[in-house]
Amino acid sequence: MFRDLGSTTMMVLNLFFSQMYFTKKLEQMRQVHEVDNQLKQMGCDLDIPNSVVQKHLILLMVLVNLIFNTCGEVFSAWVRCQDQILIFLVNWYPRLIIGIMNSTLNLIFLLIQTRFEMINNIITRGDVTSTTIKKLFNLHKILVKVVREINGIFAFQVLMCTSMNFVLLIGDLHTSIYIIFFDMFYQHHKIVLDMGKNCVTYVFDLFYLSKRASDLCNEANKTKILLVGLKIDIDQEEERNVVVTSVLKLMQNKLEITACRLFSIDNALLFSICGAASSYLFIMLQLDIGSKTQGTNSTLY
Repeated sequence: MFRDLGSTTMMVLNLFFSQMYFTKKLEQMRQVHEVDNQLKQMGCDLDIPNSVVQKHLILLMVLVNLIFNTCGEVFSAWVRCQDQILIFLVNWYPRLIIGIMNSTLNLIFLLIQTRFEMINNIITRGDVTSTTIKKLFNLHKILVKVVREINGIFAFQVLMCTSMNFVLLIGDLHTSIYIIFFDMFYQHHKIVLDMGKNCVTYVFDLFYLSKRASDLCNEANKTKILLVGLKIDIDQEEERNVVVTSVLKLMQNKLEITACRLFSIDNALLFSICGAASSYLFIMLQLDIGSKTQGTNSTLY
């Protein structure tokens, strides 16, 4: 019940904010398109990065929308004894919309990450002039600004999805472990399998979002390290000054993806979730064992 209500609420709120910031999202994508034009003028090939984004799009559509959401909700409805079609529709449609919106955010992150990679590849080649460094720095600055705007647009969605996945993950894990631990798996094996399927979905959503955000930030923040590693002749004073200035500005412009500025979306978030979930489950199982033992002793007396 909580899962159904939470998914429906998230869908409504995410659609509301998506419609509110629709024009702003289009403006940010226009900025990315302008960066693409500048990179083309500098000799970059966009076909390979775009093909990577297309492959991830197909992967997400098949894995998330077809397997996790559609097939998964068919199984969840089959587990129920009555109103299976209604249960499927109530669960499937919100999950489908949320999955599409999360995939959109992840693909935008991946798209911008490939642009940072192209900038870093140009710097890695080493044959850059002061003019080229200035152009790359300006493109990098535009992309960082776009990422922050996108992060602000999707901040509430990220916060809601991360929080909901965390709460539901702990709840389903606790229920499943309780059933298995106290030898009730035979009577409730369908419920355990359904919750196991849900847990896989929650873990994938958390992992993929954290990976996309971490890879994007790492690629963007790597630029200053590559600039510092450029080999510049001692006579090229202008190039050296441009590099020093660019590095100092990049050091003050570190990119970070957050959920409404409450916590960062990165690999550290996964470790925090694992630690919190493990601690909670360990404590709850101890309480369950204690309650079971007290109940047995009371029956004996």
